[in-house]
Amino acid sequence: MILLMMLMGFGLFKGSYLYMKLDANISKISLIRTMNDGQIYKPQELGFDFAFGVSSELDPSIGHFTVKQIGHYETDQFDINGKKVMTKIERNLRLDKCHDKHFNFTDQKEVMLKGISNYLCAIDDDYQLQGYFYQQNFEFVEIKLWKCRNSTESTVICRDKQKIDEYFEKETFNFAYINTYFDFMDYDKDSFIKKYIDDSFLFELEAEKIKKLNFYIQLQEAETQDSYVQFGQIESYKFHQISNERTYDDGYSDSEGYIAVVYIRFDMKYDLYSRKIYSLLEYLGDMGGLYRSLLSVGLIIVGQIIRRMFFSDIMHKIYQIRTKSIRDDEDSKIDKKESKNKKSQEKYDLTQEEINVKNIENRKSQFKQTLK
Repeated sequence: MILLMMLMGFGLFKGSYLYMKLDANISKISLIRTMNDGQIYKPQELGFDFAFGVSSELDPSIGHFTVKQIGHYETDQFDINGKKVMTKIERNLRLDKCHDKHFNFTDQKEVMLKGISNYLCAIDDDYQLQGYFYQQNFEFVEIKLWKCRNSTESTVICRDKQKIDEYFEKETFNFAYINTYFDFMDYDKDSFIKKYIDDSFLFELEAEKIKKLNFYIQLQEAETQDSYVQFGQIESYKFHQISNERTYDDGYSDSEGYIAVVYIRFDMKYDLYSRKIYSLLEYLGDMGGLYRSLLSVGLIIVGQIIRRMFFSDIMHKIYQIRTKSIRDDEDSKIDKKESKNKKSQEKYDLTQEEINVKNIENRKSQFKQTLK
């Protein structure tokens, strides 16, 4: 009965883990992508987006932003050192205020509350990332904050250098983007990759320094086995994630003209997430294993009880035999004693009879003498 109650209790305990998916095996492995296959990565297709700006309204007479798709491509030509010549292609991406439509996040109220609606967003979302600097094809996105410079190509009249420098010395460059994380406790395949606005990154601008940021976007992979009945079937997912940022400063020069730059690049590092829930087959295996264990324990206990009963029965029989032998000895001694007493009594009786006979004969003899 106790073993049955233990089995039922264990079954209910494990059954709750099975139903609520509480005992999942979770792992995260960090790997490096070779990049040799020329893979092209478009993180915006996985929900990535970015927005940027300064704390106050940036007047064109102070400065302006540009966003470009830049590509370095290897050609068939060789330079004087025997290396293949790389060609550079740039393409401007159109910009506009994010408002409540250009920043690709589901909760636009949060976008408004964080002030991102006043930032700039890239209207053109046909950019792509590929490779790294030493490969045949290297593509990335470049965001630059420029100081205003008078030019014949622009109708904007810039303020004097001192005013421009004073403005930037008081400003910060803000950069917000959509990041993600794997929610291991969410089993809805449409929502376990959680998105959130990461606005923790900013530059304290300096008029005579260039603030630089290498911003790496990872292409993460996930494998899940969330079915109660599992026969090795795996569902695979891909999502973007940012966990690698590198900042550094450089000296400003008028020939360059910009004071902040962000390079959005393809990160060769990535993580492989895996999740496998406690399945029905594992549950049955645990129950069967516990049943066999309890059965073995029960057999051992029963064997011990039978063994003790066996030895107890033997000892009891031995005790009975010894008791009977002692009783027989005592009875024999009593019989011998009674027989001895009986013989003594008989002997005593014979002696009394002999005495009585002798007395009678003596009296007869005395009587005869008197008659004479």
